[in-house]
Amino acid sequence: MKAALRALSTGWKLFSGVAVILGAVTAAMYFLPSATVDVGDLTDPSDLFSAQITVKNDGVVALDDVQVMLGICEIDIATAPTPESRKRCQSMRQIGSFAVFPNWHHHKMSAGEKVTLSFHDAIPNTDVLFADISVAVEYRPWYWPFGHQTRQFRLVGDRNAQQRYEWRFRPVDD
Repeated sequence: MKAALRALSTGWKLFSGVAVILGAVTAAMYFLPSATVDVGDLTDPSDLFSAQITVKNDGVVALDDVQVMLGICEIDIATAPTPESRKRCQSMRQIGSFAVFPNWHHHKMSAGEKVTLSFHDAIPNTDVLFADISVAVEYRPWYWPFGHQTRQFRLVGDRNAQQRYEWRFRPVDD
């Protein structure tokens, strides 16, 4: 009886050890991938959407099924909004749908790879005075078949104190 209990105890210890190791490896692999977004300078100072978006795989593993999407909280074309009207989206998580950039979905990005996109890929030339948008990158690590991860980046574009258009990052939940 004692030998059976000792064997059972050893079996549980072995099982627990393997489970902890597998859990740690799985967690590390799930959190290793990372996509980032950066916004370049305006190529046309009078066009807020003339900036280029650079999406980069900052992780150490390849990303499959990458989609870059654009969520719009507010875009003002006719008049510049007042500070009170800019509080429509307290959180970009309120946005119910995102537009996928044409010709840029279901792609693969190797580690360190960068892709440059234009806002005009998603929104035609317009005279935008203010924009509160979100660029989301949805991807699946090459080794993870169970679903996608999404990173969201909130951007606000308008005129700065020198009356020049600029983009700046803002917290997603602000």
